[in-house]
Amino acid sequence: MIDLTELRRLYAAATEGTWEVGGPWPEVTVIVMVDGGCGGECPEPPLYEPVCVVYDCVDDYNTSPPEQAVADATFISAARAAVPELCDEVERLRAVVATLPQTADGVPIEVGMSVYSTSCGLGTVRSIHDRWAVVRQQNGDFEREFQLLYSTRAAAEAARNERSE
Repeated sequence: MIDLTELRRLYAAATEGTWEVGGPWPEVTVIVMVDGGCGGECPEPPLYEPVCVVYDCVDDYNTSPPEQAVADATFISAARAAVPELCDEVERLRAVVATLPQTADGVPIEVGMSVYSTSCGLGTVRSIHDRWAVVRQQNGDFEREFQLLYSTRAAAEAARNERSE
C-alpha cells in the first residue's frame, strides 16, 4: 500500500515551486523559477535554478535534445506537480472504500464476485445488505446469508484453521 505520509514528507522536502523542463542541451534539466524577473524599462528575464539533470547517452556530435531524457524530465516535473492532488484523491477513495461491506480479509464485496466461506466453499455474491451478503453456492441452487466471507480460498482455509486450533 502506498505510504501517503511518506510521500507527502518527500514532497515537502523537495525544492519548492513549479518544476519545468529546460536546457542546456545535450543535458535535459528539470528547473524551478526562483525569481520572476521584472518588466519595465530595464526588463530582466526570470531566474531559474536546476533541480536535477536528466542524462541520456549522447555523443559529441548530437546537438538535438535526447528524446528519452526529455520524456523523463517531463514526467518528473509533472509527477512533482501531481503528488498533492493524487494523495488527496487516494485518501478520499480510501475513505469511500472503508464504508463498503468487506470480506473478513478486507476486500470490498461487490455483486458477482466470487467469495469463500469457512464451511461452504466457493459462491457468488448475489446481493449485499449492510454488513452481510446473499451468496449462491457453486455446488447447489440455494442461497444463504453470510457475514464472514473471504476473498480467496487460502484466506478462508486459514480462518478455519485458526478457529480449530
